[in-house]
Amino acid sequence: MTAVLERATPFRRLAVLLWLALLALIATTLSGCASYQLREPATVTTPSTVHVLDYGRHASLAIEQPDGAAEEWFWGDWDWFARGRRGVLDGVEALFASQGSTLGRRRLPGPRPDLTRQAGVLEKLTLRVERDRADALQRQLEQRFARGGSEIIRHPDGRSFVRDPAPYSLTNNSVHEVVRWLRQLGVEVRGNSPSATFRLVAQERRARDADNR
Repeated sequence: MTAVLERATPFRRLAVLLWLALLALIATTLSGCASYQLREPATVTTPSTVHVLDYGRHASLAIEQPDGAAEEWFWGDWDWFARGRRGVLDGVEALFASQGSTLGRRRLPGPRPDLTRQAGVLEKLTLRVERDRADALQRQLEQRFARGGSEIIRHPDGRSFVRDPAPYSLTNNSVHEVVRWLRQLGVEVRGNSPSATFRLVAQERRARDADNR
């Protein structure tokens, strides 16, 4: 699809992007009720806390640090996330003809940062995971960020972005990447959706049990 758009005339390129925008809207509507169901690890010996942050169009993962701060990690399309190209057609091009992906990070000062206020998220889910797994994922992401090269784009809100080699598309977007990170943390994830809709199953069960007592 990227090659097709590169060869197209400006008018044809616009027509193709508008058609893809319609398809993306239909796909989003059909998956609107779909969600990922998350279940924390059944046994955690040395706990660490992570947060799934829902921004509506994308998701991120925040890993709490020993000093009480949180390190937030993003992954997405290079033009959309890093370069800030946020037009409708830019979004469609990111989904169907991405020019590359990016890994981003932001440190949210502690202790115990108010992620909903500081990060501006729509919804936050908090999970307890094994500390060794959280530390291992943090190190892996730091190394991956370091491999991004010398081109770093810094945003006023504290986010920094580097290029990432993994391909970005509708079927491999920021939500899918967060799901992969959660599975590395030992979180059971069920479902498949391009949108950032998460439910913590264990949390809901505990709430029902409390209501029944």
